Amino acid sequence: MDRVIELPLDKKYECEIFGLGEIFEIVSIENLRKKLKKQYRVGVLFLHSNKDHSGRGLSLEELCEEAKKRDYTVVQSGFADAPPWKSSPASEVTDKKKIPFSVPISYFLFSIWIPLMERFYRKKDIAHVVYCFGQKK
Repeated sequence: MDRVIELPLDKKYECEIFGLGEIFEIVSIENLRKKLKKQYRVGVLFLHSNKDHSGRGLSLEELCEEAKKRDYTVVQSGFADAPPWKSSPASEVTDKKKIPFSVPISYFLFSIWIPLMERFYRKKDIAHVVYCFGQKK
C-alpha cells in the first residue's frame, strides 16, 4: 500500500494476489471490515502500510490524523494483517510472478485461523497494516 486506502464498509477489500501473504492480508482485512460493519453499519476503514513494521508507510497516529483531516470522527483504530511467518518487504521481492497454489483452500484455512489466533500476535511491529475506522462528522 503506497497510499491511504479509503474502504467503505459496504465494499470488499481486494488486492492483487502474488502469494499467501496477499491472501492473508485480504482475509484479515475482510474479517475486520465485517466486524465493524456488524457493529457500526456505516463508516470508512482507512488502511495503510505500517511504518513500525517496515519503516515505510504511516504510523497509527499519522493515519488517524489523516482520517480527521478528511472530516471523519475516529471510532476505532489498530493493526491488521499480522501473519505468523516472517515476511520480506516488497522492495526485496524480485520476482513478482503469481505462484501456483490453491487459492480457495488458503482462503478457507485463513478464514478459520485469523479470527481465532491473529489477535494474540497482532502487534505494532509485526502487523503489516494500520487501520483507522471513522464515521463522517
